[in-house]
Amino acid sequence: MTTLERLQTLLAQQCAMPADTLSEDASLESLGVDSLGVIELMFEVEEVFGVQFDADTAASLRTVGDVAEHIDHLLVSRNEHPLNGADVVRAM
Repeated sequence: MTTLERLQTLLAQQCAMPADTLSEDASLESLGVDSLGVIELMFEVEEVFGVQFDADTAASLRTVGDVAEHIDHLLVSRNEHPLNGADVVRAM
């Protein structure tokens, strides 16, 4: 499972919608994720992926793809491979 797919599953649970409807380009705002929702999402992401977001970065993420890309960036910067090896959302 890729980082994007795992993130889509988390968002599907949080937003009560099917994961396959959450495209990479979907804005968090369009999914009903407000500023408090972003904070809650980041806590869940940190727990599931074992990464840590800083508040400034979390506030700058606008789309599902942005979040997945940042997770992959954090994993790579820790010298860990993203989930499932080559399944990085976008080239960095």
